[in-house]
Amino acid sequence: FRPWLRAKSYVYLISAVFPSQASRDDLTTLISSFFSTLGSAGNPRIEKVLVLDWTDIRPVLDNYPRIADLWLGVKLPSLLGHREYCQSLDKFRRHLLQKNLPFVEPEREREDHPKNILRLVGELAGSAGVLLKGAGGAGKTRTSLEVAHLAESSGWRVLHALPGEPAVSTDEIASVALSSKHPTLIVFDYLDQMPALDLASLRHRLLPQANQRGSKIALLANVRTSSLRRPNSERDSVFTHRIPV
Repeated sequence: FRPWLRAKSYVYLISAVFPSQASRDDLTTLISSFFSTLGSAGNPRIEKVLVLDWTDIRPVLDNYPRIADLWLGVKLPSLLGHREYCQSLDKFRRHLLQKNLPFVEPEREREDHPKNILRLVGELAGSAGVLLKGAGGAGKTRTSLEVAHLAESSGWRVLHALPGEPAVSTDEIASVALSSKHPTLIVFDYLDQMPALDLASLRHRLLPQANQRGSKIALLANVRTSSLRRPNSERDSVFTHRIPV
């Protein structure tokens, strides 16, 4: 109970809607009465109880999509919020996490340093994206994840678009990314394994719509170098900057 000893207020949240103000007041009184019985030394002295329901929290989730992603998830199998994505990493992919295998940073001045990549994707946000290229096992996915960590800790909302079935569509990405004006980084892991993704729509619809709404959307993808031998004008028109890893 030690963390409670400094507490002065208590917030109780339900995911439903109170049928009446009287119901809310009754619950507030019940909780307050409980805390009033804990007045002995060493117990928390709660001075204010705040009871909230879905009508209170929904505007918060609308304004802070990172909280919504964390609490509720994106609810698309091939598009995950950052925390949701990190929690999904198991088996061999668990080694992408710092706690299982520490990341060895390149030299700070190199263009493939995560901080430099994040700076570049931020500068290009709304107009183009950055493509990380390298051979299998070179560290493209891990570097992308480190950039995502930095972005998330800097206040960005981070979404991970994944290969596989069902394939994520541009419409689905737009419906999530444009749900708020919060700065958003979209990471495409193994872009070369997303043949159904409409890159032209990303360039001609998603980015212009985001700009019109005053949203900041940045794009980061990774591919194996071998896939770049095949011409792809739409890919190259969206991801204009290539960084070897």
